[in-house]
Amino acid sequence: MVGVAIPELPRSPSEPSKTGGAPLLPGLIAELHGQTVHAEVCKATLQHDGSSEDSPHPELNMNNPEAGTVLHWACAQRLREAAMALVNCRHFLLVNARLARDGSTALHVAAAEGLDDVVEALLARPDFAAASGVDRDGFTALHGAAFRGHHHCARLLLGNPRFAQAAGVAGAFDVARPFGHWAREAVMEYDMNTALHMAAAKNHANVCDAILRLAPTGFSGADATNRIGATALHIAARAGHTDCCLAILKHSEFKAVNVHDARGFTALHWAAQQACGDMCSAVLQQEEFVAINKKDLRGRTAMDIAQEKGHYEVMRLIYDRLGPEGLAALDARGPLTHGEVAVALEETREYAAAQRDKGLTA
Repeated sequence: MVGVAIPELPRSPSEPSKTGGAPLLPGLIAELHGQTVHAEVCKATLQHDGSSEDSPHPELNMNNPEAGTVLHWACAQRLREAAMALVNCRHFLLVNARLARDGSTALHVAAAEGLDDVVEALLARPDFAAASGVDRDGFTALHGAAFRGHHHCARLLLGNPRFAQAAGVAGAFDVARPFGHWAREAVMEYDMNTALHMAAAKNHANVCDAILRLAPTGFSGADATNRIGATALHIAARAGHTDCCLAILKHSEFKAVNVHDARGFTALHWAAQQACGDMCSAVLQQEEFVAINKKDLRGRTAMDIAQEKGHYEVMRLIYDRLGPEGLAALDARGPLTHGEVAVALEETREYAAAQRDKGLTA
């Protein structure tokens, strides 16, 4: 395996600064030493004759307190060929080892970095026993793959019988993560706990579809809510991710279409805040959706929100689902009369064009 570039590492702690900068902090010395050794081990493994009885490097099975095993490090650096060489090396024994700081296995790191061949090779190793393992936050390897949108990695995990029932596992953001770690970014995104939440938040519709389609029935976490009562559908609708909403709603595994979050919002409330009516239409087409008149904590229905935003196409869709009798009962305050709705609808080009196409207007 010639030509694989091992990244240049920071200077040695004992090396004087060439730029006049401050010396390295003592707390970094062990980490930098671990990374330097890991780089050397990777080079040695790539050059190693697989048939040899000798280990490619005396520190092949070192587990550094900060950097983890050499496989953790290679995956984190996205050194695909080095990582594959390590997984396939019979002398490398720490495939199940965890990072001391957060409990991550090499599978967690490989899946989050999109190293699908490394994920596949790890799952195929007979001595790998951490397929469904969780880190100290309770996250599986699928969480990182879902958040980063690594569809193939997600499929490999979901298709593995040792992982499949962990598809809906819920975690929490409790452990401090280093810069660049996916969970550090995710915690700033929204409150999420399942892999489906992660995929929905980042608009990875293909990953949402894979989770709901490939996970065993009852193990996808389809209806799971976060700490404020939001489902993956809420999360997708809140962010305006139409593709994810459609991917979630097409699966019978998802049944929480009427659920409301802590502020009283159904997914329709969130969808009504988007000018495009595609999300609202998808929710309203669900036969089991009966929360059309649900009010949020401020007493607003989805129709009220659409009116406030001036989203007349959304108003039309809700009106069509309600019918005249249902509209009259929409709000005891009667914020909309039939005449007001009609005037509003006429102001949208989409509605007028649709009516003309139906031959209902001149």
